[in-house]
Amino acid sequence: CYVCHSINGVSKLHSEIIKDSVFHDYFLYKPKAFKNVTNGIAYRRWLLAANPGLTKLLEDSIGPGFKQDASELKKFEKFADDSAMLDKLAAVKRANKVNFANYLEKATGQVIDPDSIFDCQVKRMHEYKRQHLNAMNIAAEYLYLSIRRQRQMCIRDSCKLGKLIDNDPAVKDKLRIVYLEDYCVSLSERLMPASEVSEQISLAGTEASGTGNMKFMLNGAITLGTLDGANVEIADAAGKDNEIIFGMLTPEVNALKGMGY
Repeated sequence: CYVCHSINGVSKLHSEIIKDSVFHDYFLYKPKAFKNVTNGIAYRRWLLAANPGLTKLLEDSIGPGFKQDASELKKFEKFADDSAMLDKLAAVKRANKVNFANYLEKATGQVIDPDSIFDCQVKRMHEYKRQHLNAMNIAAEYLYLSIRRQRQMCIRDSCKLGKLIDNDPAVKDKLRIVYLEDYCVSLSERLMPASEVSEQISLAGTEASGTGNMKFMLNGAITLGTLDGANVEIADAAGKDNEIIFGMLTPEVNALKGMGY
């Protein structure tokens, strides 16, 4: 920081964090050097290439301008209460889900129901991204569905939990865990268009930005998560009604840490 003329975080929230705590001394030394540059995604890849069905629907309804200017997507808002258009959107999503289910069965042998909800968490493994919180929530859902037949459960990992659910005839048609190995961009291009729920559940103030949240939202998935990283700006751009928010805000997290937790 001492020798740099320009210093930025990778989301609006992250840029404030580096000024307030991580590089606070340097911010006091030369505040004008600090700015924000929010991470971005390859728009043409994650919509035009990965989701041709949605791309065609958009082009047919609002014209091709959105392909060069993403702000043109604002025009699609006029169809928010158009039942015929919502049916077309649902048909595109279901076709993407069928495509992904077919790919998954061919690639891994795992069979999933395209008429179930695809609730996805795409993150590298890290404690602050809280995959363990997701696994515990699934365990709670399992216990609820099995009418609390088991009083205790030790979760070694999500795969073991998935096998447990698969072997329970009372639950397996209601709840599934699919762990995708060898995650890569080509796999993600199939997954993002098929997803309906985007898990973005990191503790507020820990996720610098995130780009999976952008890819999911661009392809029509509802964000379930915390006000962390780029989720804040996505909510401002796409509408807060497209994000289901829970948990503490960054100031609340910092206050709790300050108390010694």
